[in-house]
Amino acid sequence: MKVVHICATDAGGAGKAAYRLHKGLVLNGVDSCLLVAGKTTRDDSVKVIPEINPSVPGYCLNPDVYRSEKMMQQWNKWFTKMSSYSGRDPGLEIFTDVSSVDVDFGMLMEVREADIVNFHWMSGLLNFNKISSQFRDKNIVWTLHDMNPITGGCHYAEECRNFHYECGKCPQIASGNPKDDSNENWKSKLNAYRKMNISFVTPSNWLRNEALKSSLAGNNSVSVIANGFPMDVFRNYDKKVLRKAAGISENSKVILFGVDSFTTRKGFSFLRDALELLAEKVKDNVTLLIFGNIPDGIKLPEAFTVLNAGRITDEKALAGVYNIADVLVIPSLDDNLPNVVPESLACGTPVVGFNSGGIPDMIEHKRNGYLAERKNYHDLAEGIYWVLFEADAEFLKTESLRIARDRFAAEKQAKEYMMLYEKILERKVQNSKSYSKSEKKKNKGSNVLVSAVVSVFNSEKFIRGCLDDLLGQTLYEKGELEIVLVNTGSEENEDAIIREYKSKHPDIKYIKTDERETIYQAWNRGVKASSGKFITNANTDDRHRRDALEVLSGHLDRNEDVDLVYSDLYVTKIENETFESRTVAGKLERPPYNPEHFFIACLMGPQPMWRKSVHEKIGYFDESLMSAADYEFWCRMAFVNNSKMLHIPEFLGLYYYNQNGIEMGNRPLSEKESDIIRNKYKMLLNDNKTQYNSSFKNLSKTKSKIGNVMNSFNEAPGRNSEIILAESLIESDRLNEAVDILMHLMQTDPGNVDAMNDLAVISIMAGDYEAAADFIERVIRIDPMNDVALDNMNCLSSLIDEKMAQLKNDSFQNTAEGFENYQTGNETQKPKGPYGDMIEKAEAFIESEDLTSARKVLETILLMEEGNLDALNDLSVIEIMEKNYQAAAELLERVIRKEPDNEVATENLLILQRELDKL
Repeated sequence: MKVVHICATDAGGAGKAAYRLHKGLVLNGVDSCLLVAGKTTRDDSVKVIPEINPSVPGYCLNPDVYRSEKMMQQWNKWFTKMSSYSGRDPGLEIFTDVSSVDVDFGMLMEVREADIVNFHWMSGLLNFNKISSQFRDKNIVWTLHDMNPITGGCHYAEECRNFHYECGKCPQIASGNPKDDSNENWKSKLNAYRKMNISFVTPSNWLRNEALKSSLAGNNSVSVIANGFPMDVFRNYDKKVLRKAAGISENSKVILFGVDSFTTRKGFSFLRDALELLAEKVKDNVTLLIFGNIPDGIKLPEAFTVLNAGRITDEKALAGVYNIADVLVIPSLDDNLPNVVPESLACGTPVVGFNSGGIPDMIEHKRNGYLAERKNYHDLAEGIYWVLFEADAEFLKTESLRIARDRFAAEKQAKEYMMLYEKILERKVQNSKSYSKSEKKKNKGSNVLVSAVVSVFNSEKFIRGCLDDLLGQTLYEKGELEIVLVNTGSEENEDAIIREYKSKHPDIKYIKTDERETIYQAWNRGVKASSGKFITNANTDDRHRRDALEVLSGHLDRNEDVDLVYSDLYVTKIENETFESRTVAGKLERPPYNPEHFFIACLMGPQPMWRKSVHEKIGYFDESLMSAADYEFWCRMAFVNNSKMLHIPEFLGLYYYNQNGIEMGNRPLSEKESDIIRNKYKMLLNDNKTQYNSSFKNLSKTKSKIGNVMNSFNEAPGRNSEIILAESLIESDRLNEAVDILMHLMQTDPGNVDAMNDLAVISIMAGDYEAAADFIERVIRIDPMNDVALDNMNCLSSLIDEKMAQLKNDSFQNTAEGFENYQTGNETQKPKGPYGDMIEKAEAFIESEDLTSARKVLETILLMEEGNLDALNDLSVIEIMEKNYQAAAELLERVIRKEPDNEVATENLLILQRELDKL
């Protein structure tokens, strides 16, 4: 087996991980090489990709070290482009588009000869317009070292969830445009991935979950294989000897942390705040040991001794640093599987970090470290203190060593990759061998398990895709799927297409009537003509995962007490997409079965499967209904037949959001019939339950103002079923029940903008304008152009206009006094935090009207702590005094985004408003 790894470099976190995997495979007898653009290792098995594409196939270069000028130019392009995005937060990670140095991998012999091509950190190397042809039928394994391969350009999405559906309105490039650069990048990747055979690997469970949620990788295989580390290098050494050599007391408590960058995601500000808290509790005998790139001027607690080891490239020297420490602290907010954690554990040094990203894959709380609540620096400080002064140090050391050996040994990683490679190659052989066998199994029809009933009416543009979808089902290949087409007086030429397919697949059943019949009459004809044990309705414009019908029928087969099964669905707005090539516009995630949900809405979805025997007991679809007979039949199953139904929590189907379809094309009729059905079955059950009495009073005026928002409920496709249920409850004034559902959803999906929008509506209805504003702001942080949030904002604004006007009249005089006091330094409260002295100095300059000096001091603070609220507020005062009102507004906006209730910013805003009113 020949494996070729490709990575931009063999250095850095991803490069080291790729190199270690490559070497682990070599030690296990695999013919492996690593291709890079930049080389540092002086290893002959690491080869350099040529700067100029060869005109004939050839092997890569083999210098000792190499720095790619083209890649350096590519990085410069990225940084130049990032600086062009007006308003982009400088604390964000790099954003890399799909531009590249355009390597022709098809001309590299290492790639041509490989059985497996393993991608690693690939930004700048791949031409997405060409890679499908360059790698042709190659088996691609892509090890994700960050999120970039599954997004439109960002390497960590942070709070954004657009990559679940379609990138656009990207917060990392400060864009409100749905067709921005991130969207173009996303499309390029989607088009390339569709044509390739990619199996993704993630080092952490967190990144696997993110990949599975993504629209780019969610349909692919995603495995978790932790990174491996050389345990002969990263091991336990004699701490006393190492400390003596470093001049550190044996009795000192040594806190180790690495500094690579000061991006927001790395969380350095939380570490600094945690150390400040710790310094209040522990006054001496603590050493802060730092490695990496830390700039001058970063203020750390003066009570602690600070030692800077600088950048360490030698792994044995790095292992020595880990062994000197009593604890390693990693404050990253979202990280994959950062190398420093397993390296530290392998040396017997416990780790404290936040319970987020891939960190929980490595730290077991209070066994080999401490997991602090995300972004809670108080808890981070508590964790450091616990490890240093309260925990059993020997137990932590023993568990750290054990967990490192069990999970992160290089040999373990290599063997797991070898098993994956072999599985992929074996599957490829089996697929080629089984093709002819599956052809023989087709069309026999002797053991039909499932009948797919298709109503054919004015669907000429969909019927080919529908038939290809059904004929491609694994169940059809086994001879267990029957396709029943019912053409009831269609005005289009589906007939010719169907006959073409029947000539190749004579087992297709085709029923045709001259007179136009409803879809439910067609379904009834199809059900009666079917041979299957189970029935499913296959709409001509919907599609399925290749094994969908086999999965659904399998659950019915195994659960004899279940009469109907249903799954989750993706939503698309593009005609004739396949499940594999879908462009996801939303997701229909169904709830577990509860018959009472039928009194709210039909939540089964458009692609259920049920037992044919049910029709023998309770009849067929009600042909008097034009739009909701399927809903009525499911209710009949639930309340007349007492059928048990089962939700399958997998995405098995693709639903086309067709505005001209039966339900969407005549929504008033659909709603009318649905109301009739609900009332019918409530009466049938003699449901005399008292109508829910809302505890919210006087809602009529408020509801009239939020009418536009409530009218938009359920209009968009792909809404979570819990959202649909909650919005139905809101419309019925059952607000407490809606809150329960939405808050539960927020626990599992804290970034769900639909839930936050609905909670804003409820807060407005309840008169809690502060809570409403908070929910609206949280949505706008994620999606600045969110239409529902903007409607909510307008509604809230109109409700509180009078109140705000009165507030301004009452407060302007007091605010003016506050402004005067602020400038003259008469306020008694001193600024808090590590830069308090500098803030006081700046305010003294402001008082003396030396605004240039004040500005320099404040800008220095912001270089060291970008989000310092005192500095931002003081700068806004300077801008107001210098009549730079736009700059002042932008500074105050930054404060309020971080701390909406900041009193100083609120006062400064009112001052700014007063100054503007004078113009």
